[in-house]
Order: sequence, then structure tokens, then C-alpha cells
Amino acid sequence: MIENIEEVKNQLKELSEVINSFTSEAVQLRIIDLVFNAQQKKAPDITAQEPEYISPSRSKRKRIKSKVRSLPTDRAANGEGPVSILAKLTTSAFFEQPQSIRSIIEYCEVNFAKKIKQSDISGKLAKMVKEGTLKREKNAEGQYEYSKP
Repeated sequence: MIENIEEVKNQLKELSEVINSFTSEAVQLRIIDLVFNAQQKKAPDITAQEPEYISPSRSKRKRIKSKVRSLPTDRAANGEGPVSILAKLTTSAFFEQPQSIRSIIEYCEVNFAKKIKQSDISGKLAKMVKEGTLKREKNAEGQYEYSKP
């Protein structure tokens, strides 16, 4: 048994404050290992010592290439993505009346059976406004509506 238990308890209390000041559990465990190893041997030189635990590298898996080419998720089977559908709408009479992004998305869902996210077309709409293909104005609700110039 330990001869001077009270002294050891006080030392452990002081040590626990220092160890708990580190947020990394790995660092805490490393310090505890060093302390207990120091009691068994002379105090090791921490700066010159390499870590005892080195994680084994993961074995590299061979990637099997599929022979079937899958389509990207934002393209329909017919090859029409959100941007090409938007380009079709600009050549049609769709933008004769001002259209909000919500109305464009709903129109695509009904007429093209294509679910489009707002983020898929907002950038292209802004580019078309800069190019002069479309113009943009705010409606009474403060939302932008796009129409032909």
C-alpha cells in the first residue's frame, strides 16, 4: 500500500487541476501516462520522446468503377437541367408577364415535371439581368419579379 496516502491525495488534487485545464482528452491521458511512468522510472524527457500511440493507417480500399454511367442529380433523364429549362422559358412568352422565383419554380414543376430549387436558378436569373436578357423589379410584397425588357 501507499505509505503517505495524504500527501499523494494532495498531489493528485493539484495534478487534476492541471490535467483538467486541457480540453483534449488525448492530451489529458498522455499527461497521466507520463506521470505514472515517471513514478515507475525517472522522469522522461517529454520534448525528445515520440508519442507512444500512433494510429494505424487505414487500409486503402480499391475503388470499383461502375460501368453504368449515372446522371447528375440536377439533370433530368431528357438532359434538361434547371438552367436549360430557364433558357427555354426566356425564349417563350413566359416572361411577358412579371414572374417571381416561386412562380417560375411552380411552373417548372407543373409543365416540365421537374422539381427545381431556388438556389438552382437564382444565379442564372441574376446573370440574365446583367446581360439584359431579363429585367428585375420589386413587387408590392418586396419580392423580385423577372420579365422581358
